[in-house]
Amino acid sequence: MQRLSGQTSTEARISAPRRCQFTSEGQPMSLTVVQSAAELAQHLAAWEDLAANTCESNVFYEPWMLLPALEAFGADAQLRFVLVYTTGPSNEGSKPVLCGFFPLELHGRYKGLPIKYTSLWKYNKYCVLCTPLIRPEFATDCLVTFFNWLAQAHDTGAMLKLEFVSGEGPFNQLLIDYFNESGNLLAVEARSNRALLQRCGDGLAAAESYINTALSGKRRKELRRQEKLLREQGRLEYLELTDSSEAERWFEQFLQLEAQGWKGKEGSALAANAAAREFFLQTVRAAFARDQLMMLALCLNGQPIAMKCNLLTGPGAFAFKIAFDENFAAYSPGVHLELENIRRTHTATNLAWMDSCATAKHFMINRLWLERRALKTLLAATGKRGGNLLIAFTQLLLWLKRISLKALPLSFIG
Repeated sequence: MQRLSGQTSTEARISAPRRCQFTSEGQPMSLTVVQSAAELAQHLAAWEDLAANTCESNVFYEPWMLLPALEAFGADAQLRFVLVYTTGPSNEGSKPVLCGFFPLELHGRYKGLPIKYTSLWKYNKYCVLCTPLIRPEFATDCLVTFFNWLAQAHDTGAMLKLEFVSGEGPFNQLLIDYFNESGNLLAVEARSNRALLQRCGDGLAAAESYINTALSGKRRKELRRQEKLLREQGRLEYLELTDSSEAERWFEQFLQLEAQGWKGKEGSALAANAAAREFFLQTVRAAFARDQLMMLALCLNGQPIAMKCNLLTGPGAFAFKIAFDENFAAYSPGVHLELENIRRTHTATNLAWMDSCATAKHFMINRLWLERRALKTLLAATGKRGGNLLIAFTQLLLWLKRISLKALPLSFIG
C-alpha cells in the first residue's frame, strides 16, 4: 500500500467443475472452475492459505466473507470461481499450491448493448474492492494461465471488466506487464480515489500528530467542546468489543443504530433486508471468531451513540460499516469515534493502514484521513477474436458520453 501523495438464463451456468492444464513460461499450472459454495468448500484450506499470502490483501474475497455473500446475493448471478494451482517441480511431493482466486460473473449486456462480457464479481454495494487474490511468487504464471483460459472459454465473451481494482501496487503492475507483452488492449473505464489511513508512527503521540495535521486548531477546539458537552450528560466511554459473550448484543445494537438513521428511512439499512442482515451477521461473527474484527463504540450512559466495524486482514484493515445516533448529530459522535479509531490504529501492533471503503467525495472521512487509495475500473480484451475492436468501441462510447455532457471545444469544431 503506497502513501499517496445480467443475463440470468440457466444455459450459461456451469454444470460441473472443469479442470484444464496450461503450461506458462515458468511453473506448470492447472486451472479449476467451480460455481457453488459446496464446490468452493473443497478448496477451503488452500483458499485460506492464499488469502494469508496474497500480493494484495482483499478481505472481500476471503472465504469467510465471500461465502456469506454468495449465499445472500449470488442466487440470480451467473458466477464462476476460477482457481489456479501450481503443479510444477518446485512443488513436487506435496499438494498443489493455490496461486490465484478469481470470482467472476457473466453478463449478457454492456451499458444496454447486447455485448457478452465477464467481470470480477462485485457482490452488491458491500463489496468495494475486487482485486483478485494472487500469490506473489507465482503471480506472472498465474495471470498468464487465467487469461489463457479466458481466451478459450466458450461463453465468457471477448471482454473482461475489472471493477474497483487497485490503481497502484503489485496487481496494477502485474496487469500492465501482462498486457504490454500480450498485445491485447487494456483500457481505463473509470478512476477514483478514496480516503486511506496510513499509520505514521507508533503510539498516541503519533496519533495526535496525525490528527493535528488533519484538523485545524479551530476544528480541534470545537470537537473538544462537543465532547465536553457530551460528558456533562453522563458517562461517556470509548469501547472495543473483546468479550465473546457480548458479541451478539453488539451486532444487534449496530443493526438497530443504523436502522434508526437516514439509511433506515430510505430503506437501505442492513436490517431492512433479510439477506443483507444475515450477510452482515455471518461476516462479523466469522471475523470476530478469527480475530479479524475491530468493533468500536462511543457510548453515553451505557448506550451506543456511534459504532464502527473494521475488518482486519494482513497488515491492514477495511472500514466496513459505521453508524451513529442522529439525535446526537450536533455533537458529531461519528467524528469522535473516527478520532478514536485513528488513535487505536496507531497503538495497534498489527495495523499499518486502513482503507476507508468510503465514496470518493465523503466529506467527513476525507477531512480526517490524509492519504488516498487509487482505484480503477478497467476493460480488458480476453484474447478472443474481436476483443481489441470491442475495447476500442467501448472507449469511443465513453468518449462520446463525455463530450455530450459539455460543449465541444472550438479546436475540435474547427
